[in-house]
Amino acid sequence: MANLTHRAHTFARVSLLSAVAVLVAFAAAGVASAVDVQGALQVPENLAAPEAENGPKSFYWKVWNGVIDPRARTVDSARDLTVVLTGNASAAPRGCDDHRISGGDFAPSAIVVRPGTDLALKNEDGCSHELYSDNLEGFAAIQTAPGNARTIRLPGSGGPFEIRDRVYPQTRGWVHVLPDLVACGTITSRGRYSFEGVSAGTYTLKVFYQGHEVASREVEIPDEREHTIESLPLNTPSR
Repeated sequence: MANLTHRAHTFARVSLLSAVAVLVAFAAAGVASAVDVQGALQVPENLAAPEAENGPKSFYWKVWNGVIDPRARTVDSARDLTVVLTGNASAAPRGCDDHRISGGDFAPSAIVVRPGTDLALKNEDGCSHELYSDNLEGFAAIQTAPGNARTIRLPGSGGPFEIRDRVYPQTRGWVHVLPDLVACGTITSRGRYSFEGVSAGTYTLKVFYQGHEVASREVEIPDEREHTIESLPLNTPSR
């Protein structure tokens, strides 16, 4: 009887250890498939923004104000570009929910979301904005006070949709609707971008500038902790 009891206890311990080993293996596989991805964008030299200066940026002279000539057009990657991954979009897209008006302009100015998204645009400026769109039904000019957000339900197709400000005409944003959106990356002013926790697999890397898609490349993300994508040149439109 004692031997039977001992055997039963031994079997229970072995079964428990086996179950723990299986769980650890699954957990390790899950961690291994969450890949941190990075890369760089090649902005054409004639459009590259100068090195950042100290102090607040001035956006008002992007347009003619009757006194100062508009400055030459440049691309500030962190503010003007959006880099995304598209593919098998089963879960909610990662990193695609931070959209603001800050420093007198949209950040970022190219917004990429899935169809049917409730897009919230938070006003982080010290002044009110009156956002509107001529091609988004129901998005008329309404005052959005500092600290508040303006929300719009996006349609299931169409776009890009341009959003403007009735008070400050230089404030402009463009919304791109992608049904297969997987993730939105973070990007620096010098064009370095990154995605966190992407599942291994095949994707399309896309870059948007204003109302245009300016780069696209199929990428294979391997099952490893970190992966660097080869540098990607941009075809920035002339307007």
